[in-house]
Amino acid sequence: MGCALKSLRRDCTTRATPGLKTTLTVVAINDIDVWPSLLTTSGAGDNVTLDGDIELKVDKEFYEVEIDSDTGEGDFLFEGQNGSGGWENKIMGEISGNSAAVAGFAKCINSPCGFVMLAKAKNGTIRVIGSPDEPAFFTRWNEKTGKLIKDKAHHAFEALATQADPPYYYEGTITPIAE
Repeated sequence: MGCALKSLRRDCTTRATPGLKTTLTVVAINDIDVWPSLLTTSGAGDNVTLDGDIELKVDKEFYEVEIDSDTGEGDFLFEGQNGSGGWENKIMGEISGNSAAVAGFAKCINSPCGFVMLAKAKNGTIRVIGSPDEPAFFTRWNEKTGKLIKDKAHHAFEALATQADPPYYYEGTITPIAE
């Protein structure tokens, strides 16, 4: 697909609010039935926007991960040389507490097949790291108990997808959601 380049103009009317909202959405690669293609129109950004819904197999669900406020961050880095390279697309965050449920979730979702993570930015846009061909994995999962009363007991994580493209934009639906 060719690129439809447009001039980039600064938008002085919209604040670029940093950070992610407190709910991330995750789905195992093996649970995806239909992966949408990219938009085929020639508008600015269409070549990185998924066209339609991520459809799941029968009886499969998306899972929500509630992270602590102001700990969610996306870090999308292109690395390479002229004519080659790729994107390291990362989502990071923290989950309060030290429950077995949190550790068990991390163990199960981080299967050898990987996952897809959808993260809603505070400005409302949804970014997707991972795909059926280029899945995401946890590259860091650190459970900290803390030692003093002022310390935070939590799980800190980093999910990484090494991809040919920057993280896709998603405008589709996210259903069904597991309880």
